[in-house]
Amino acid sequence: MRKITILLVICLWASGIGLAWADQSEQRRALVVGTTLAEPFVMKNRDGAYRGLSLDLWAMVAQDLGLDYKVVELDLADLLNAVKAGVVDVAVGPITVTSAREKEMDFSHPYFHTGLTLAVRDHLADDWRETFRHLFSGRPMQVLLAVLVGLLLMGALVWLAERRANRAQFGDGVRGVGHSLWWAAQTLSSVGYGDKTPITLPGRMLAFVWMMVSMVLVSLFTAVITTALTVNHLNQVVRNVQDLVDVRVGTVAASSSETFLAKHRIDFARYPGPQDGLKALSHGDIDAFVFDAPMLQYLTKHEMNNSVRVIGKTFDPQDYAFALPNQSPWRKKINAALLRAIHGEPWRDAIYLYLGDDAVPRGPTAEK
Repeated sequence: MRKITILLVICLWASGIGLAWADQSEQRRALVVGTTLAEPFVMKNRDGAYRGLSLDLWAMVAQDLGLDYKVVELDLADLLNAVKAGVVDVAVGPITVTSAREKEMDFSHPYFHTGLTLAVRDHLADDWRETFRHLFSGRPMQVLLAVLVGLLLMGALVWLAERRANRAQFGDGVRGVGHSLWWAAQTLSSVGYGDKTPITLPGRMLAFVWMMVSMVLVSLFTAVITTALTVNHLNQVVRNVQDLVDVRVGTVAASSSETFLAKHRIDFARYPGPQDGLKALSHGDIDAFVFDAPMLQYLTKHEMNNSVRVIGKTFDPQDYAFALPNQSPWRKKINAALLRAIHGEPWRDAIYLYLGDDAVPRGPTAEK
């Protein structure tokens, strides 16, 4: 019996040493940190070094825990898949916590609270150029061409009908043709000075037809011009989410903003990143771009040269957090270090550096 007891103690001691060695090995292993470029939370220097608000916070956490890590860059969809598959130990960036994602991965405590917002084109700098571009392209030019062709055709027909019986007003030669065109233009615009009047039966029948056609052409031309000007100023009427139903919308593929737009049955175009969507917006390919507020505010200020602007307040509140595989052994340790970091002065300084004073949280920094 004594021998059995001694053997059991030795086995327990050996298993304890094995677990300790395994834990030390896990501690020494360099963590794989996945990220995706999203200024100002994740940026890449020319020398290949990563920086940004999220990565600076992760560096604080890693230093607190004494962790070694290597950064792997992926696009957003691949990054989320890598977290679900356990290929990366932690995903760092402006990753929104959602109920759908929570079913497939774990999250740390939130470290940044924000929401979605809208970006639209800013026409203040090139309003006249854009107005003329819309007026003299596409449908307006087609209608204008139809008006000019109708005017020339009717002027020529009235001249042929009146040139002999009404020489005083529609005389022969170039002068008579000019008078006929002038009459056609007067009738089209409903000015009706009365200095030119057909007197023959064919001439008056043509005049009657031209009057009816003129009303249709003028109405059509007015409607087309009004539509063109309305399209030119669409961004000025995009005030909230409800306005997105009637305009061309874009967002980042696989983002929480895509989920939001799909939920509200708003048609949208997908772009690989916010920079791509904002460029499409500035080129007029879309009328509004929906994405996370701090990133849109940063990009429109630093990269878009005042060609687009952010409007309105945020909607659909969101929290950013680090993403980890389900049952990650690092979750509790990261959470503890994260809470210490976000209540410290270096984190407030980092927010001020990247986003300015308005984004810095107010109140005491110490944990309560």
